[in-house]
Amino acid sequence: MWSILWPQPFPQDASGHPISIYHCGAVPIPVLRIEVIDEEMAATLRLKSGAERLAIASRMFSSARRMLLSHLRSVHPDWDQREVEQEAARRLSHGTV
Repeated sequence: MWSILWPQPFPQDASGHPISIYHCGAVPIPVLRIEVIDEEMAATLRLKSGAERLAIASRMFSSARRMLLSHLRSVHPDWDQREVEQEAARRLSHGTV
């Protein structure tokens, strides 16, 4: 896949799927995987207040963090709690921590 914004092929994983890239230095790179919310869910979310949508997003983040912590503990049983939490923070922050 070639484009004006990215004039060379996107990196791919072992199965040939493009690897999402968020930033390359200070230049943001478009993410190839775009998930579109279905219209029924969008309509439901439009009825919620900003505070309600923020609470939903917060619970989703907390859930993702718990799942990631559980995964890391199972994959790295030799890591202590500090190492597990540091890796989770690194992954959730896209490496900025």
